[in-house]
Amino acid sequence: MIKYNKRVILDRKRNGEIVIDTDRGDLYQTFQYNKTKHPISDWWSDQNQSELRSWQKDLVVGYAGDALGPLTLFVINKRGQGYSQDHDMCLVHNQLFNVWVFATQNDYWIVKGDQGQIIFDRNDSLGSVLDKHCRLEIGNIWDKIKQELNPENQCRWVKF
Repeated sequence: MIKYNKRVILDRKRNGEIVIDTDRGDLYQTFQYNKTKHPISDWWSDQNQSELRSWQKDLVVGYAGDALGPLTLFVINKRGQGYSQDHDMCLVHNQLFNVWVFATQNDYWIVKGDQGQIIFDRNDSLGSVLDKHCRLEIGNIWDKIKQELNPENQCRWVKF
């Protein structure tokens, strides 16, 4: 599980690499999932199957895809370890609206940004996807985002 106190930083390097770094020194690599070679359902089946990951799939990938349209999905692994390792992170990006959605076991963020570092601050977290009240609030927020950015429902994205 990712270790952080207050902040998780998504560091976008000039060479295109995206690294997840924390205020406690945890460091993870990310790789864009190649959906042209593999269907999205393969991305999901490669994830650690747990209640947390299932909620993340629905509240990160499902809600963001429905509101924003096509997403870039990421595979995350700790440096020096394999892809199938158990972790609690889910990261997606929508290029059209420059929105990043990141979730851990304890926190959920929706952040707009396109430059260098993207900072996920615990003070801005919407809470845990494992908490029913937080899930309801996250759903309400996505409804508002969809009304603002996609009122005609033209950005629909593949469900899996």
